[in-house]
Amino acid sequence: MSCDMFGSSNDIPTVLLWLDLSTDFSRQLARGVHDYAQERGPWNLVAELPSDLRLSASGRLPPMRWEGIDGVIVRLLHDRVGRALRRFDGPRVILAGYYSGLRVPRIVGDSASAVRLIIDHLRERGYRHLAYCGFSGLPLSAMREKHFMAAADQQSMDAHVYRSGRRGPESQVADQKKLIAWLEALPKPVGIMAMNDVRGRHVTEACKLADIDVPQDVGVIGVDNEQLLCELSDPPLSSVDMNSYQIGREGAAVLDVMMQRGRARKPINIRPAGVVARGSTNRIVTDDELVALAAGYIEQHVRQGINVDDVLDFVRVSRSNLERRFTASLDCTPRQYIERVRLELARQLLTSSDQTIVEVAEAVGYRDVRRLHEALQRSDGRTPGQVRRGRG
Repeated sequence: MSCDMFGSSNDIPTVLLWLDLSTDFSRQLARGVHDYAQERGPWNLVAELPSDLRLSASGRLPPMRWEGIDGVIVRLLHDRVGRALRRFDGPRVILAGYYSGLRVPRIVGDSASAVRLIIDHLRERGYRHLAYCGFSGLPLSAMREKHFMAAADQQSMDAHVYRSGRRGPESQVADQKKLIAWLEALPKPVGIMAMNDVRGRHVTEACKLADIDVPQDVGVIGVDNEQLLCELSDPPLSSVDMNSYQIGREGAAVLDVMMQRGRARKPINIRPAGVVARGSTNRIVTDDELVALAAGYIEQHVRQGINVDDVLDFVRVSRSNLERRFTASLDCTPRQYIERVRLELARQLLTSSDQTIVEVAEAVGYRDVRRLHEALQRSDGRTPGQVRRGRG
């Protein structure tokens, strides 16, 4: 990513990209902004925080100098950055931030959609109990918890909540003990949504210390798909890809309009790319071994365009027998399960690969792109193009 210094001497706008680039999420935000600027610019992007924009040793932001900055794109993670940003009177766009003290355009991941994806994923895996693990005092965690409890209630599923503070080594030790006690008391098998991947790792670590089997007794799924963090978890952590690249692109587009015309657009919610399933939810939780066998076959062969007849040939039971057992264990028919697995894979490819929509359709086992279009319309109310752009 090319980054220049403040104060370009020509008419090229200078945009401060105020992000912590230590996370995959923020790096993808930055990549989306960068690619937009390359295609629609040029812009003079300042992506490294100068010393006077960093936190001081006291945790406070020193006075800032905004000379030469034409626009700011920022990910707000705490109020002090929001308060500092109020002193800049030029075009400002917030990415994935929930600071309430600023009335500026926000482009954020759609947490309600992420929750629905998570609950569908956990139900498809066979978890009949649900739980949410978040942080106290964090608005984003509280919002996701609210969406989670509402979605669980709509599906008449019992749901449990754990939340705790985030500061200091002593509080972390105490939190881990309380978290273990909470996990041990939960009905099993239970599927847990963690507020983010950091919290997801807290849950898998606590399960390991308590000798709770993941994913057999507890399934865990986080949010943000921080790849290294997820892969370092034991077992690797499933997560929702919040489509941060597209959030970055949309944020850059909004800022572009503001710098040229001075008009702000309404807040934009970007749909998640989908669930990235890893070891923490990779098992069908059911006492019915035949259902687990059939579901495993579907997941391994869905790219080959299989149908229910292929599954029946593999498990050697009648159609009515298999449908009855799938419905009892996974609350769906074998045909519905095939389509869910196929669409989950299609969403991932549409948002994370360079394959054309036709190639995606072929890659997930549809005979033609029209069938992919129809399936997504039935499931999401969106076209493949809208899924790719994260809109709808």
